[in-house]
Amino acid sequence: DLRFISGNITQIMSGEAAKAGVSSGKSFGSSFGGAVGTGLKMAGGAAVAAAAGMAALGKSLVSNAKETAAYGDNVDKLSQKIGISAESFQEWDYVFSQNGADIGILEGGMKKLSSSLDDAKNGSDSAIENFNRLGVSVADLSTMSQEDIFGAVISALQDMPEGVERTAIASDLLGRSAMELGPLLNQTAEGTETLKQLAH
Repeated sequence: DLRFISGNITQIMSGEAAKAGVSSGKSFGSSFGGAVGTGLKMAGGAAVAAAAGMAALGKSLVSNAKETAAYGDNVDKLSQKIGISAESFQEWDYVFSQNGADIGILEGGMKKLSSSLDDAKNGSDSAIENFNRLGVSVADLSTMSQEDIFGAVISALQDMPEGVERTAIASDLLGRSAMELGPLLNQTAEGTETLKQLAH
């Protein structure tokens, strides 16, 4: 009977199809569910990593802010000790660093220069002669700020030919710091000004 055969075939096929469906469903569920689970785990890990990254960034920003504040405070204090503006201090700090010198020597150099200028104002022949040999007027220097006086003297020394005379004048006016300023004095005034601009 074709109807009997057809019915049995349908039942058999239906059962097999159901088994196949259940089997496929389990397989799909396992694969897809595993992928989703893995994805959620990865997403959770990424969220933790992102949170850790943000925390590290925040910590870094706080640390940098503290370092910047400390640097600013240091510049302010040192510039006041030397007697120049914070901006000029940072310019010379960069210029010195590019010439193998430390900005710390400027404190002693500025004190010696101020003392030499005072001596010249008070009539010291040797002090007056040193400034005259540089081609700078004591009267003009007397109207300048500390940083402008230093800049004018350095520029005048740079214009002199390298040798014993320049070394002697630099030593008389700037004291022991003159030795460390040798590479700077071998530069041109224009080169020094360029370095100051680069500092910004």
